[in-house]
Amino acid sequence: VIINKDYVYGETVSWSRSADTCYNAASISYTAKQDKTSYVSVTRKQYIQNVYVKYQDANGNYSGEWGLAKSQNLYYGSSFEWSYGGNDCYNASLISKYTVTEAKNHYIFISRKKYTVSVSVGTGIESVSGGGSYYYGATCTVDAAVKTGYTWRNWSGTYNSISKRYSFTVVGNVALTANAEANTYYIAFHPNGGSGSMAMMTCKYDQSYNLPAMSFSYPSKPCKYLGWNTNGESYSPSFQEGEKIHNLTTINGNVIHLYAIWDFSLITHKLLL
Repeated sequence: VIINKDYVYGETVSWSRSADTCYNAASISYTAKQDKTSYVSVTRKQYIQNVYVKYQDANGNYSGEWGLAKSQNLYYGSSFEWSYGGNDCYNASLISKYTVTEAKNHYIFISRKKYTVSVSVGTGIESVSGGGSYYYGATCTVDAAVKTGYTWRNWSGTYNSISKRYSFTVVGNVALTANAEANTYYIAFHPNGGSGSMAMMTCKYDQSYNLPAMSFSYPSKPCKYLGWNTNGESYSPSFQEGEKIHNLTTINGNVIHLYAIWDFSLITHKLLL
């Protein structure tokens, strides 16, 4: 009860209250003519609560305009809260619950998630590059340096690619291994005056092999077998049968030609006798 008193007929009855942070202003005024009970509703103030967001881009920048995520007009004393659950691209964010006492604008930066790109050295790889931490949606480029004597094969792991310099869009954690393959080379054997044939050897870079025994038939002239040489005109060998060989060439598909070296000096010795 705000007013409870007697008024003389014709007297003015009035009441008012000023506005405050919680309630709006209210008033009543009339001329007393009879007994009267008046009811005045004092309305509670409403305040706008706005949430604006800005999203981080794939370069880590917050560009573009602010976007309105939520706008709500609430009575003084009400509760307000806001949350964003996040996804593969963006982290979650929230405004904790609070009591509304005034109009508010909230400006929220929504950060972008970062993912790890791991690159590993596989067979025949000297080094790799491009690994690190990347924002969702960023472009990652990985590359590899291949060891001498090897040929690039592929990237394997989360993705597969035959491109040595390989680019992709980051949408999660990535693990890649660079792979190369040892070059293959061949050894062909030539009788160099003898006769017959010997099977060609197939060799892999970085592996060791033993040269086979010479199985050609000797030349018709008396001579002695000395060994192998890459120069058929040589008088001395550079390799012996059974000798261990290793990495005779770095070139893939290359053929090494070995010639049997014969010593015909026996003919000269016989003539001198």
